[in-house]
Amino acid sequence: MDRHCVYKYEEVQSRIKKIISANGLKPGDKVPSIRKMSSDTGLSVSTIMKAYVELEHQGILESRPQSGFYVSADSSIPVAGISSERKITAARVDKFSMIYNVCNAMADRSLIQFGGASPCISMLPSAELAKTMKHILNHNPDYNSFEDFRGNAQLRGCISMHMLSAGVEVSPNDIIITTGTTESLSHILRVLAGLGDYIAVESPLHFGHLHALESMGMYVIEVPSRPDHGMDPDRLKDALEKYSVKALLIQPNYSNPLGGTLPDEDKKRIVEICAEKNVPIVEDDVYGELCHEGHRPKCLSSFDKNGNVIYVSSFTKTISPSFRVGWICPGKYFKQVMDKKISTVLDTSRLPQLALCDYLASGKYSRYLNRIRRVYRNQVAAYRSYIIDFFPKGTRVSNPKGGFILWVELPEGTDSFLLYESAVKEGIGTVPGFLFTAQDRYRNFIRLNCGSPLDKKHTEALKKLGAMAAEAVIAQNNRSV
Repeated sequence: MDRHCVYKYEEVQSRIKKIISANGLKPGDKVPSIRKMSSDTGLSVSTIMKAYVELEHQGILESRPQSGFYVSADSSIPVAGISSERKITAARVDKFSMIYNVCNAMADRSLIQFGGASPCISMLPSAELAKTMKHILNHNPDYNSFEDFRGNAQLRGCISMHMLSAGVEVSPNDIIITTGTTESLSHILRVLAGLGDYIAVESPLHFGHLHALESMGMYVIEVPSRPDHGMDPDRLKDALEKYSVKALLIQPNYSNPLGGTLPDEDKKRIVEICAEKNVPIVEDDVYGELCHEGHRPKCLSSFDKNGNVIYVSSFTKTISPSFRVGWICPGKYFKQVMDKKISTVLDTSRLPQLALCDYLASGKYSRYLNRIRRVYRNQVAAYRSYIIDFFPKGTRVSNPKGGFILWVELPEGTDSFLLYESAVKEGIGTVPGFLFTAQDRYRNFIRLNCGSPLDKKHTEALKKLGAMAAEAVIAQNNRSV
């Protein structure tokens, strides 16, 4: 390439950077197409392409097949970290009153919600589900009858087919439909353990899981998780050698709240470690479908050869929080889990199952997932960028590759519970970090939900929350002087 072409190629890179800066483009925003840039500059398509590819290598742009080039997530944003050096100890869960208060705030529709881990209603296929429900009500006279205790047979068949994408082959007869993940975990934990038993978990851990364990009087062994790669297999092995653990409870894909995803080699190793120690694994894969790009990650069950992994998931994070329909693949624990279900809830509501079955069978679910994955990828990138713009210096943010949750680390000494209380008074909902542990940790962390688009209302609320966090840091510094 001669000097003139090199100059033009670098000029295109400079022009793209100016477009991003001048227009305030955020991660996920589209930049001018190659053909448009070629037309605007009078340069060849090959020269423009080389400039765009080089910008992609620099992490400034990212390409999307059959779509074009977009502003990439800012890789310079510091990622929230969790120390892997802390000692692993057993702890009794005792946070019900605090969890109850925060959950009440999460359900408060008068607040601008960054707290709850729920998708935005406006992005759900509500109209399609409503149409399906109406059709069932008008043409299926037995919709109001009892359902099979295991769950609707056709729905179990659809789930069986869909789980192939996660690398799992399971018969419809080996699936149990439940009223969401909370019910699933309740049945499973009562089968596997009892009062005073030890359960190994990730740290930080979803407070809903902590609450379930607390209600059963169980102790948790918190195994440190890495921000990007999830639970550390070596630390898990150490914990299982030190304590008599009854089960491992884990979210291997886009864990809540940290967002980490176990690499396949670590998934395989964790399955092998637990099989060797005869420790059952309870795998919560509720976010597994929400990868930001590429194929959805494999689950632990795909590496299980001994029936030691109990798989749990639901549709609450993807298409319908209100339907409360989930499922369990209990493997060798099928009979015990069914006994627990029949002794408590008997069967799961038939009408939502029929509606979900029709929706899945129509093929619309796969198309919806392809769209919503791109939406969440862009929203998570935008939220990360705004947090660094609005929050105090020293703030760090997780960088998940799926889901819509961010784990935000505020400067040391910041009290996230005081921030939560102040934010509620200003009409903003958050979740303080110390709810995600049974011990006294994560005081300067908050979890943020990126499920809602950053419209003017949410942007202003995020900006206000950042200002309040900055004030909290200043107040803390003044108290330390």
